[in-house]
Amino acid sequence: MKYTKRKDGLYSTYITVGRTAEGKPKRKYVYGKTINEVDRKITELKMMYNKGISLEHETMTFQQLAELWFSIYKSSKEHNTKDSIQRVLKNHVYPTLGHLPLKYIKSMHIQELVNKKIQEGYTDTVRKMTEYIKSILDMAVANDFVLKNVAVSVKIPRFKAKEKSVLSAFDKEVIHEVAKTHKHGDMILTFMYTGIRREELIPLTKADINFDENYISINKAMYFKSNQAVLKSTKNKEARNIPLLNKIFPILQSRCNEQENYLFPMINGKMMSDTAFALAIKSFRKECNNYIANYNKENGTNYPEVSFTAHTFRHNFCSFLYYAGVGIKEAQKIMGHHSSKMTLDIYTHLDEERQKASIDKLNNYIDNMS
Repeated sequence: MKYTKRKDGLYSTYITVGRTAEGKPKRKYVYGKTINEVDRKITELKMMYNKGISLEHETMTFQQLAELWFSIYKSSKEHNTKDSIQRVLKNHVYPTLGHLPLKYIKSMHIQELVNKKIQEGYTDTVRKMTEYIKSILDMAVANDFVLKNVAVSVKIPRFKAKEKSVLSAFDKEVIHEVAKTHKHGDMILTFMYTGIRREELIPLTKADINFDENYISINKAMYFKSNQAVLKSTKNKEARNIPLLNKIFPILQSRCNEQENYLFPMINGKMMSDTAFALAIKSFRKECNNYIANYNKENGTNYPEVSFTAHTFRHNFCSFLYYAGVGIKEAQKIMGHHSSKMTLDIYTHLDEERQKASIDKLNNYIDNMS
């Protein structure tokens, strides 16, 4: 490939990207401070061209560039991380920006998207979403598709960090009642009394349960690929044993008698798919809220709807460990936290909550003194 060094010190070259109506070659020029930089840009352009992505500024869309960015820069990431990135782009970015040609995307489009997502309650997603958009547009600038990265000026408004969802005593009563008859009740209670991650519960098998010594072996995990569960090592690449509590001993014992392999499979006996798992949680949550609505109507109470995810149960199990007096190091092992800081952060938050509750009790006592 022939390189030209320009008067401004930049190196340049080009690739042919088709032909004009007159049959003349259409060329796409690239520039860089070094030949290596030019070569990298040429490689990226060739990948885009081979994927059928237009190299013309006028027609290339944000989603086209984002998909290429993902294939180039994120291919080495962990499966769960890649899935998370794709979900954020698919669910939050593409519906608004995906169809827009790059040249039409303005800072205000991205700012409006950020503001909207915060208003909708996606506070945990906004920072990641903005980070991905900026990185994608950095690639657009590097390849001369746009002159500047319009996402750089986007501001993330200040917002109050979302509190970790903690189940109330009434919530737990409701969950136990609904679990008695709901087809996914056993799975929900297993989440509640083990604190394991979604990717650790789905691949649980009969062989992982030790009823003689009362523990569950967490020795594998899974990730979703094209909606199907695929086995992998645990998050921290380490196996661990967690206690098999009395609350779920009979549940898992029954499951082991009923199931051939996986404890919480789909009808076909395979591991749950992404869609099946999401529907299971949604169905159980809906049934809980139907129960609460009926309870309120019959008893004249006003209990709020319950809101939970698989991670809610994990956080609540950590609170069980705290209130039971389990030490931080032991709790870290049971939870499978990478560092004790993660466990300490939860314990500290619970300490603060307990202190506030104690002050409230003291105030009530003093206020009611004769």
